[in-house]
Amino acid sequence: MNRKEKNGLVTICFMLVLAACVPSEVCSESFLQPGETSIFSFSLEDGNRVLLCAGKDDEYLTFRLLAADSLIFQYPAVPDRNSWQLFEYSFYSRGGGAANLGMDINSLTFGTDMVMYILYDEYYAEDESYCDGLIMVSPVGEVDLEGVPESVTGSLIPFRFDYSSLVVTR
Repeated sequence: MNRKEKNGLVTICFMLVLAACVPSEVCSESFLQPGETSIFSFSLEDGNRVLLCAGKDDEYLTFRLLAADSLIFQYPAVPDRNSWQLFEYSFYSRGGGAANLGMDINSLTFGTDMVMYILYDEYYAEDESYCDGLIMVSPVGEVDLEGVPESVTGSLIPFRFDYSSLVVTR
């Protein structure tokens, strides 16, 4: 089995695990509940979409993996005021522009007993490139689902400043 076939098989296994975790609640057509604010979102190459949003008045934080017309996975399944503490934010920033290989790397980690998720938002000054995506890690393997650059809205940087008191920071 070549690397591409193995990656495809691992992706299918992840999707089956995710499908088993879908809550019974139905999301609104836009996948944002009334009062929710999108913090960070992007499309994946397979047409699915990643959405990280906060409840009204920052009541909760939730992550959603969406298909074109349905919810694939939501974490936590039932968001509440304590959900902020289920996410861990980390960052590394090096200034100095291209001459110093400047970069700004942000990640938000969360997970279930079966799968660890790493949502990432990165910038590299050397080639002025952005890289966003979702890494899923399980005993079966690891899959890196890169975001479509033109589809990215928002950023994880607000976790460094605006939401720093609400999430676990390392």
